[in-house]
Amino acid sequence: MMIMIIGEHVKVAASRSPGLLGLKGQVVLETMNTLTIRTTASRNVTLPKTGSALELAGGRIVLGDDLRGRLEDRIAISAGRAQGRRRSR
Repeated sequence: MMIMIIGEHVKVAASRSPGLLGLKGQVVLETMNTLTIRTTASRNVTLPKTGSALELAGGRIVLGDDLRGRLEDRIAISAGRAQGRRRSR
């Protein structure tokens, strides 16, 4: 199942950085190894995917390790295309 996390309101349920535990906000950016969360105080905080867990608004937990890699690669894999294969322009 493909997980789309950008735009989701989340709470950091687990992190290797104790200072990030309990952080709440909206996911505004995803890179290969990190997520950027905009807090209610309009501060952007970068969270490493590895070793993190996010609680979504409905109570579902998503492991950061399951989000590793680039979003576009996860989309391509879920659409059934071979990883690393590019469309010609």
